[in-house]
Amino acid sequence: MEAKSLSIFSISCLSILLLLLMITNMEPVSSTATATTKASSTSYITYVQTACSSTTYPEDCYNSLSSYASTIKANPQKLCKAALTVTLKATKNASAVIKSLSKMKGLPPGDSAVIKDCADNVKDSVDRLKQSLKALKNLRGYDREFQLANMKTWASAALTDHITCADAINDGNVSSSVNRKINTRIRYLERLTSNLLAILNSLNH
Repeated sequence: MEAKSLSIFSISCLSILLLLLMITNMEPVSSTATATTKASSTSYITYVQTACSSTTYPEDCYNSLSSYASTIKANPQKLCKAALTVTLKATKNASAVIKSLSKMKGLPPGDSAVIKDCADNVKDSVDRLKQSLKALKNLRGYDREFQLANMKTWASAALTDHITCADAINDGNVSSSVNRKINTRIRYLERLTSNLLAILNSLNH
């Protein structure tokens, strides 16, 4: 009986020892995994910072793309997709705001015409950015250079639309409150689209 009790005690001690060994061995793996994840996250942020440093408006670039760092990783094509996605989303939002302003009651005829033209410009730029995004999706094909050129052409046309809208608003004697609502958004779109073009150009290198 004593021998049996001793045997059970020995087995229990051995089980506890094995469990402790397992826990001890697991901790470094967990710590290593955490350290690796942190290092990767830092390197992805650094990649976005470096890419944005060569754009026209690096602060806007980083602020708009840093949240996509873990998706972008260090992939130039994913960086382009993120920049296009951000610019397209901002352009859609601006388009909706300007369209609603163009339908406001009681606008002077001059204001109404200028705002409507601006709304059309921004709507066109949404379509152009969609075309640029479509070209990006075909970038891995045999006609890579052709698709890359298309991306830049569409993005450049979108920038022209934004500039045209801004010029019309600033030269059209639009009321200051309407001017402010539109101009703030359009200038931001100009900066985003300018940065987008710089990022697209980096695919050549």
